[in-house]
Amino acid sequence: MNQEQTTEKNDSPVEAKLVQVNELLDLAVKLRASDIHLAEGQPIIYRLSGKLTKIEGIDMLSREQMEHIVFKMAGKANADHIYALKDFDLSYIHNDGNVFRMNIFFKRGKLSAALRLIENKVKTLEELTLPTLCQKFVRQKQGLVLITGPTGSGKTTSLSAMIEWINQRFNYHIITIEDPIEVMFTPAKSIFSQRELNEDTLTMGNALKSVLRQDPDIVVIAEMRDPDTISAAISIAETGHLVFGTLHTSGAGQTINRISTAFPPSQQQQILDKLADSLVGVMSQRLVSKIGGGRVPLFEIFENTPAVAHLIRSGDTIQLKNLMTTGSKQGMFTMEKYAEDLINKGVIDKEEVQWLFEEDDEEETKR
Repeated sequence: MNQEQTTEKNDSPVEAKLVQVNELLDLAVKLRASDIHLAEGQPIIYRLSGKLTKIEGIDMLSREQMEHIVFKMAGKANADHIYALKDFDLSYIHNDGNVFRMNIFFKRGKLSAALRLIENKVKTLEELTLPTLCQKFVRQKQGLVLITGPTGSGKTTSLSAMIEWINQRFNYHIITIEDPIEVMFTPAKSIFSQRELNEDTLTMGNALKSVLRQDPDIVVIAEMRDPDTISAAISIAETGHLVFGTLHTSGAGQTINRISTAFPPSQQQQILDKLADSLVGVMSQRLVSKIGGGRVPLFEIFENTPAVAHLIRSGDTIQLKNLMTTGSKQGMFTMEKYAEDLINKGVIDKEEVQWLFEEDDEEETKR
């Protein structure tokens, strides 16, 4: 990567070595990097096919270089906020239309940033090979659909594909509450009200309190982080709306535990009962390395059938996993089963997903 060279005669040596933001992002798009890691005193690191890779030819970033990159993307007007808040989120639209989600933070007092590339083209359900049950989820008129997985597992990409499927087919008002907005939808048959925290609404709580006054058909909650947000999502679904949300959990079954334990013990049974009544289904996903390079998603999914609802009320997530194992006729399956199929097809190596089978053995031991 070339470094920015200034042309004015009185430029300082530091200014003459500033890294061009456009080149930084252009290279990420060219290499199909999922993430960029920037930090004062460290080289530029890209995540390629899930692996952290140092970009040769880039020296350790100075404070001046980091400030140049950060304030070019965040705007100098936000400089005081960044140094005061210490954590700052934003989305940045690159000149080619690609969106980068950026989190600015400090580590040991040094300015740092993590950027995630959000592709500007929303992929289809088929392109993402999403489970067939997703087709049933997006046809619902009301209820709660959850997309779960660890950070960087592709939840936003899958959720966007599901919303775009609806957009192309139904006349709905879709309200999204995001932090920050990552995918800009173009209205087809639906109309959109995309709201960004700190820009369009002060808090998630404020947005969720007012959303029912905005005549929504569908509400998209980009991330359900706390009990208040989870409770509001369930309540909105109970009022006859379709709600999509994401959670950071490692499996579909664990999602039920995560929701329940977010509340005090005295409220847990009540929230499980409400969840059993309002839930449409849960899809969990991860990205793993493919044989020959690149990454492929692993999925786990269940629909809220009467049998599933009974297990949710009882909080029996071990039996829920058994139900997913035997629920293939309903389109349900575990991540272990999905991984086994990819191993048999020669798509992934068993060692890459050994942790899945180890977790399965641990659950068998507990029974």
